[in-house]
Amino acid sequence: MSDSASTSVASRLAAKGPGIHAVLLYGASSSTPAAVGRSCETGRAVDLLLIAPAGESRVIKNEAVIGGPKYEGIPIVDFVRTGPLMSRNKIVFIEDADRMNSASANALLKTLEEPSERLKLILTTSTMSALLPTIVSRCVAIPCANAGSADLLEEFGELAPYEEAFSEGDP
Repeated sequence: MSDSASTSVASRLAAKGPGIHAVLLYGASSSTPAAVGRSCETGRAVDLLLIAPAGESRVIKNEAVIGGPKYEGIPIVDFVRTGPLMSRNKIVFIEDADRMNSASANALLKTLEEPSERLKLILTTSTMSALLPTIVSRCVAIPCANAGSADLLEEFGELAPYEEAFSEGDP
């Protein structure tokens, strides 16, 4: 996908109202962007939900989607029930989506098939063939190449003080 096409998809994903609601980033070994991870860990990103494989088996279980008594986080279905508090949209970021077990993948389908107007989903995977075809078909798939830290630093440079404050500081 060309840079202009990627920019178009990104702007349509960020747009208000109907349009693209789910993007699947595939091909690169996925990892959560550092600023996203820090924001979620500190609880500052109230309109962002990060779902990642957990436990020894590194699996995303059904409880991450629908909840359950032993699940310690906010399940996706509960997160999407309300509108955004501080942003234009709520965002669910599912890292290594190919690690969903079959129950969680099937539970996610309802959210993908009937998305809220103010919900955007971003899924990442290094193995697209491990995802249910119905999940892939409901996302705009964008190929990604692995970028090492040196490449990212060259492309984007160091964080500006205001960017660092935004990603780690008080709101």
